[in-house]
Amino acid sequence: MESHTRANNTRISSNKNRVILAFIIGSSSSLLWEELPSLGFLASLLLIALLIVLLPGLTAAMAKYSSALKILFSFTLGVIWTASVGHWQGYWQLPKQYYQQTVTLEGEVSSLVDHTKQSRFTLNVHSLNNEKVGIGGLDIRLSWYQPEWQVQQGDRVRFSVKLKPPHGLANEHGFLYQQWLFANNIKATGYVRKDSGNALLEHGNSLRQGLLNRIQSYQLPHGRWLLALTLGYRGGLEPEDWTVLQNTGTAHLIAVSGLHLGLVAGFLYILLSLCAWPLQRFIAQYQINYHVFCLVACLVGSLGYAYLSGMALPTIRAWLMLLVIFTLLCFRLHWSLIRKVLACLAICIVIFPLSLYSLSLWLSFSAMFTLCFLFWRWPVSKSYEESGIYGVLTRSKTIFIFTLRMQAMLALFMLPIVAWQMNTLSISAPVVNLLAVPYVSFLLLPVSLLAVLFESLQVLMLSDEPWLQELTETLFLIADYLAQWLVSGLYLVSNSELSLGAEQNVFLSASIPSFPTIVWFLLLLASLMLLLPKLPFSKFWIGLLLIPLMSFGRVNQNEWELSVLDVGQGLSVMITRNKATLLYDTGAAYPGGFNMADAAILPMLKGKGIPKVEQLVISHWDMDHSGSYSKLRQSIAIEQLITPDNQRCQVGKNWFWQGLTIIPLWPPKPELLQELLGTYELAELSDNNQSCVLKISDGMSSVMLTGDIEKDVELALLRLYRDEPELLKADVLIAPHHGSRSSSSENFIAAVAPDYVVFSSGFMNRWKMPHQDVVARYEEHGAKLFNTADSGMVRFRFNPTGLASENRLEIKTVRQDIRKFWYNNIPELGARM
Repeated sequence: MESHTRANNTRISSNKNRVILAFIIGSSSSLLWEELPSLGFLASLLLIALLIVLLPGLTAAMAKYSSALKILFSFTLGVIWTASVGHWQGYWQLPKQYYQQTVTLEGEVSSLVDHTKQSRFTLNVHSLNNEKVGIGGLDIRLSWYQPEWQVQQGDRVRFSVKLKPPHGLANEHGFLYQQWLFANNIKATGYVRKDSGNALLEHGNSLRQGLLNRIQSYQLPHGRWLLALTLGYRGGLEPEDWTVLQNTGTAHLIAVSGLHLGLVAGFLYILLSLCAWPLQRFIAQYQINYHVFCLVACLVGSLGYAYLSGMALPTIRAWLMLLVIFTLLCFRLHWSLIRKVLACLAICIVIFPLSLYSLSLWLSFSAMFTLCFLFWRWPVSKSYEESGIYGVLTRSKTIFIFTLRMQAMLALFMLPIVAWQMNTLSISAPVVNLLAVPYVSFLLLPVSLLAVLFESLQVLMLSDEPWLQELTETLFLIADYLAQWLVSGLYLVSNSELSLGAEQNVFLSASIPSFPTIVWFLLLLASLMLLLPKLPFSKFWIGLLLIPLMSFGRVNQNEWELSVLDVGQGLSVMITRNKATLLYDTGAAYPGGFNMADAAILPMLKGKGIPKVEQLVISHWDMDHSGSYSKLRQSIAIEQLITPDNQRCQVGKNWFWQGLTIIPLWPPKPELLQELLGTYELAELSDNNQSCVLKISDGMSSVMLTGDIEKDVELALLRLYRDEPELLKADVLIAPHHGSRSSSSENFIAAVAPDYVVFSSGFMNRWKMPHQDVVARYEEHGAKLFNTADSGMVRFRFNPTGLASENRLEIKTVRQDIRKFWYNNIPELGARM
């Protein structure tokens, strides 16, 4: 009877887990939707689901299918929930009339502001043009390039700004800023204009901002790491720091997460337990449930740490998991570990549905599900026969060994997940985490938090007691010293090589090419199946799941690609063949440090598994075409630089690269310039008109890259090649000067006769490129037009051996083909304020 009851309870628990999992899968399916289901479809879906579950007749007739119906109903609720949230987000987008116009915002600065860097902050807007917005306000991300005063978190301000919809670069590889904005509920971006109406209405009193300012005043060499660890502020970390964290697989250490909150709660519980020893008689006399008191105190203490770290979504998720676990402990409810993880994930989806579209959610819960698998596959032994001190030592040894094994296995299991998302395989990650996690957990984090605690007391008391100030400074110096050891070790490992014998050294981390998601899924499935204890078939057949991984790396030597990267208002074109790359221009770089090498070019090279740039062509030295050259040169090997200055790009100096013919069409030799330009004064030849113009051909298809040439040079090209008009013809044309009205003359378009034209321009750029007249001229000639501002990166894949003409060219854009997800293409439905 007892075994039957236990089996029945197990079955009920398993069914509940399936119901929760069905809701999670239904909600997560929105990650793959190309468009949102219509409201009418959602209403019909909800009605059908309710009828099936609630109608007595149907329920009685389908009683034996009750479990399946519950799962189906839960899945349907997940779909309806996320689709409804999607429609709600579209509904609350700002109307078009607010964009590219000067508007007045009033609100509160909600993010930390680091005054050592360019001022970028999030403003929670309460009124727009003196009209109140909805409950909770609108979050808008702003830049202030020449601040008239130092804004602080908590300040209530009024600004004149220019806004744009939430938009970001869209390339095949790299960070999707628009998706990040969406996941963080940012409704618009913009910049503060210089205006007499800008005013600080009320000075804020933010504890976090005060702590940030005071910690920065200590000028600690590794203060940026301490700020990330304690306040959750990672804006001070340099790009080199992020590279090291990726190479060593330790980025989770400086992100305030479940590990940090769990440690804080654990330390508090131990401290309160020690305090209970002298109070045992008092506790027994009044029958106080001290265990519950400790749990509640730990929960409150960890919530305080979560507040200090900014209450970011990953931190809130971690605290919610603590809340679930502590609630179960307080009420003595027993859930399996997998039930706890599933319940926490479902709660996060319900409370924070937009977090579904953030990478941090899936990395966190991937680690949790990995732990569930490890606990199930290798459970902790609970049979201890020894007693006394020997029993304690035995138990401690068992727990220590299990902890080491769990940490090593967790790091090992997370390798493919991190490699899938970051295109970095860290061979050293398991060993580094085995040492770094306890070092941070039991040394660096406690000292840092203790220092911040004493600093908080000074901020709250608005006074600096000498002894307290001295103690705080000492703790920060100790924390900085501990951080120095950690950072030095991470940098050492990141830059180290592993010797495999004579002339066989490999770095402990490596960039790997990007594989399709299905390949990684099959690899993960194969790994799990290999670790399962028993299968109904031989594990030899699991190798079939690895065939896509082994076959994906093959390169079609006949094909070559031309990718017009999305670099905003600028230009960067990548030509690849046989894992070799020719790059034409590098895009812009900006005073705040943002550059297109880090944002677009390097992620593309990394995603394609290309370690160097064989040839870099700089069309001319305008910032939007060459601004990221210095950063690119520092980050990757460039074998050959070609510019109009070194005369490698000059008419007549054709060259061959990877079987492609590259013909410089402009500029000509200096003695021909005056003859070709006619009345155009030679001294007035601008940087734009010195652009290196290239034609690239495989014998069947051709591309023309034009830089920023204007109508005078277009006319000169017609004169130069009047006897060889075929040299000007091209299938694909990168529009001159981003579609400026000063370029793309009628005769030039007729001479090139392109089938496809690409404008590389910035989203809602202030020059309004491409100009409508230019677009109309190309359309009159029957060309198909692409604009990177709308479509993201445009990729042309040529196959000169294709038998039919339609097989020789494949065209894909990021927004419409490669990453065609609804949350990357939210329609502007207009806000209701």
